Amino acid sequence: MTTVRRAGDWIFSKFPAKPTDRQLATYKNLWWRVALSHIPPRDERFEFERDFGMPLIPAVLEHRPLRFGLKVDGGGQHLTFVFPERWLTTQEEYSFVSRLTEHPEVKAAKLTVVDLVTKSPLLIGSFIRDDILIISDPKEGR
Repeated sequence: MTTVRRAGDWIFSKFPAKPTDRQLATYKNLWWRVALSHIPPRDERFEFERDFGMPLIPAVLEHRPLRFGLKVDGGGQHLTFVFPERWLTTQEEYSFVSRLTEHPEVKAAKLTVVDLVTKSPLLIGSFIRDDILIISDPKEGR
């Protein structure tokens, strides 16, 4: 039997299977799954994931169509951003989460799942505890 794996599975498979009631009450049609990384972005484990979401960032900030999101059941989307702070100015980091939350396609979708891997305190500060999972390096005992 062959197991098929997608890039990013090693991070996002650690999240719960569905959003908590608190998450749904806070965001309505958004499910944020935020991975706070203690692993540096240059680490080889991020080799395939490093640029996830980079082409979507201008569309999010300018409210243009999101052409690269994956469709999920019920007419929603699944968006993934890995270290988006590498592509954002400080001012854009402050507004990124709210711009995505207010994006017309996200607001119109029944459910949008957003996977975010970051080290940025500017991005982390936008979320509730239920949204955040800390990923660390087991080799360093963290």
